[in-house]
Amino acid sequence: MNISIRQLTAFIKVADNGSFTRASEQMYLTQSAVSGLIKELETGLGIVLFDRTTRQLSLSAVGRHLLPQARRILNEMQLFENEASSLTSLAQGQVRLAVSQFAASSLPAVIAQFAKEYPNIGVSLLDCSAENLLKHVQDIEVDLGVGTELGFIETEDDIGADLLYKLPFCVVMPNDYALAQKTKSLGRSCLIFHLSLYKARFLSR
Repeated sequence: MNISIRQLTAFIKVADNGSFTRASEQMYLTQSAVSGLIKELETGLGIVLFDRTTRQLSLSAVGRHLLPQARRILNEMQLFENEASSLTSLAQGQVRLAVSQFAASSLPAVIAQFAKEYPNIGVSLLDCSAENLLKHVQDIEVDLGVGTELGFIETEDDIGADLLYKLPFCVVMPNDYALAQKTKSLGRSCLIFHLSLYKARFLSR
């Protein structure tokens, strides 16, 4: 049998009030509806929860035994709903981030601001290479990935990528170096010089 929350609520309300009428008023139902919920619960369990006479309504021995358990079940359900609500409203929880090297340099200020606004949300960081970042997200090892040039990675239909900001790259050289005088077409001019580059598999190369 599938016991419903409404049936347990009706059981508790009737037991607390000793009356179908007062229980129905508190549940905003008709008296016959509350009586029907109790009857369904008793029939489904094959027990009698209340001793009914023309003068009074009282819990049976079985009803007295089961009432504390019914209260615990409803309390647990309320705790479950509250927990789910707090998670969806960012009241508490944990956010797991996979972060590549370049992106990590800009995150401390963002995380500090996030911690001020959501003090009960923990943030854990996974330091990884940009090319492995997407895999961590796909394998559900993290909730979000922050890295460079993710737009060039082929993603699955259920994973999206948004551009947060553009990362500038600079050429560093002495003031008296030959390239220092070239303010235009600097990129092409670099091709005739020896350059220090990242490894071939590094996405920002």
